[in-house]
Amino acid sequence: MALFFLINSLAGGGAEAVLIRIAKYLKPKKIFLLEKEVKYPIEGNLTVFLSSHTRDVSPIFKTFYIPIYAIKLSKEIRTYIPQV
Repeated sequence: MALFFLINSLAGGGAEAVLIRIAKYLKPKKIFLLEKEVKYPIEGNLTVFLSSHTRDVSPIFKTFYIPIYAIKLSKEIRTYIPQV
């Protein structure tokens, strides 16, 4: 079974810090980020950036990108899960 996480960024202090703590125990294959900001570095090569956006990008602009994020996420996950 493959475990993946999807989170906006690793720049905040709430959910981001919790994700880092539980990732040590749950050992996900990858952690997908929608924003390219990392305050909490992760050991290994776990992070995959789905965009080059930062917190400074307009939320409206990011909303229009949701379908693009979904397509990229789908393609990325397919590379880590063997086809049945």
